[in-house]
Amino acid sequence: MTVTYKNLTTLPPPIGLYSHVARIGNLRFFAGMAAIDGNGQVIGKDDLEAQMRAMYVEMGEALKAEGLTYSSIVQMTTYLVREQDIPEFYRVRELLYRDFYPDGKFPPNALLVVSALVDPDLLIELQISAAD
Repeated sequence: MTVTYKNLTTLPPPIGLYSHVARIGNLRFFAGMAAIDGNGQVIGKDDLEAQMRAMYVEMGEALKAEGLTYSSIVQMTTYLVREQDIPEFYRVRELLYRDFYPDGKFPPNALLVVSALVDPDLLIELQISAAD
């Protein structure tokens, strides 16, 4: 099978040497998504909820650009910088998932607490894989 790489016009340009999405067969693998605006600036500095909301909007735009929906996600990996934010992460995710997954069927997720992300103002990043 051939792997196809592309950047999505609905997302900010990559800040490094990578593509937004790789496709092989009916699978899509998305680069990490974070609360970064079109000018490369962090959205919601020191505000986990604001960053999560922006990150999930970006995820929705990436999925839509590929003709997919939230229910197309087969795996998520979430990277959180501060361990003390875990309860807030769960609270905000529960609020947002009510809209994303009204049927209560949620994709698998690994939550990792890491020492840092590419920008020191980022508190969270998400990576997903999806299928059509």
